Amino acid sequence: MRRCVSMLLLPLSLLASAESQSIKIPDINVASPYTLRWNRARGYAPFKHVSPEGIIIDNTSPSPIADIITLPSPCTLFSLSFRASNRHSHPSRRFSHLDSDGRRKSVSAPAWSAILILEGNDTLRITVRATEIKNTLSSERATEITALSSSGTRHTTSVASDSGLDPHTGTNTWNFTKTGNTLSISAGKNTLSEIMAFEVADSPLTGFGFEANPAADLLVSNLSFTDDSPIPPPSSPEWKGEEHLNAILKKSKDNMEGYWAIFDMTLEENLLRLGGDYRLAIIREENIYNIIYVSGAAVNKDRWREGMLKGILTPGPFRGVYEVTWFDTEGNPISDSVIAQEEGGLITIQFPRQDSTIRLKKCDRRE
Repeated sequence: MRRCVSMLLLPLSLLASAESQSIKIPDINVASPYTLRWNRARGYAPFKHVSPEGIIIDNTSPSPIADIITLPSPCTLFSLSFRASNRHSHPSRRFSHLDSDGRRKSVSAPAWSAILILEGNDTLRITVRATEIKNTLSSERATEITALSSSGTRHTTSVASDSGLDPHTGTNTWNFTKTGNTLSISAGKNTLSEIMAFEVADSPLTGFGFEANPAADLLVSNLSFTDDSPIPPPSSPEWKGEEHLNAILKKSKDNMEGYWAIFDMTLEENLLRLGGDYRLAIIREENIYNIIYVSGAAVNKDRWREGMLKGILTPGPFRGVYEVTWFDTEGNPISDSVIAQEEGGLITIQFPRQDSTIRLKKCDRRE
C-alpha cells in the first residue's frame, strides 16, 4: 500500500533483426481489432514460402532466409500461436548448405527463429535450436530458446526434453502473448507450458514472421494472430479545443466544471499503478460530467489525445454522489462499484475492487 500527495493528477491503470535481408513485406487489409488465421483450408498467403502444408523454408543458402508480413495496423497487445518443426534437427545427423563460395558445408541442429517487428524497425528475435544439457555424468537432449532484441537485450533458457517440448524433428505448438509490457512464451508437443516471460519495449508490433538459418528446414502451420489492443476511449463531444473549453469554463457557474488535480491518493499498487502526469478537466454534458484528458500521459502516451474521455460522472440518487466510469491507461473502462463524492471542494473517487482511492482538488489553471 502506498500513500502519495501531489497537486498533479496521475494516470491509473490495471495492472537480432530482419533488416539484413532485402525483404518486401506484403500488406493485409482487414478491420481493426482483428484475428488472422492461416491453415490448410484458408491458405498461407501473403507469406511467400507457402505450400498446402504450411510455410516451408528449406534453406540451403549461406545466409538466413526470412518470411515476414506486416500487420493491418500496429498492435500494443497481441497473441500469436503456431505449430513449428525444424525437420533438419535430428540429434545424430548433420545437414548441408552452401557457403558464400558455393562449397558445401554441414552443420548439426541448425536454428530457426520467430521474428517480431516493432515500430521504428526494432526487432525481437526468438531463436530455437536443439542442444544438450550436460552434467558430470551424462547429457540430456534439450531445446535452447533465446530472445534477442535489436537493442541487445537477451533472455535465454534451456528446456529439457522430458518437459514435453520436442527438441528435434517433432512438431511443437508455440504461443506468444503480450500483456502490458510483458511477453510470455509457452510451448509444448501436446500441452503448453510457460517457458519464459520478460519485459519488452513499449512499442507497437507492426509485423511478424519466421526465419531459417542455413541448413534448417522449417515448417510452420496452423497460425493464429489476435490483436488484443484495447479500443481507445472516445473523445468528449464537448471538446472543441482548449480555447473553446476555457471559454466555457469562464462562463460556468457549476462548481464541478473546471480543471482538477490530485490532492492525495491511497493506491494498492498491485491493482492500480501510476502511469504519468495527467492534466484533466471536468465539463458538464446534459445530465453527466465528462472527465476530459488534456495532457501528461506517460504510459501509452501515443494513444492518448486531447479531448479523450478519462472518466464519466453520472449523478446518483444522493446529492454530490456519482457513479464513475474510469478509463485506465490502456483505455479499458473501470466501472464496477466505482463511486465519486463531491464535498468541500474535493472529489473523492473510490475504487473498492482495487482497494484504492484518489481525491481531486480544483485548480485555478491547467498547469
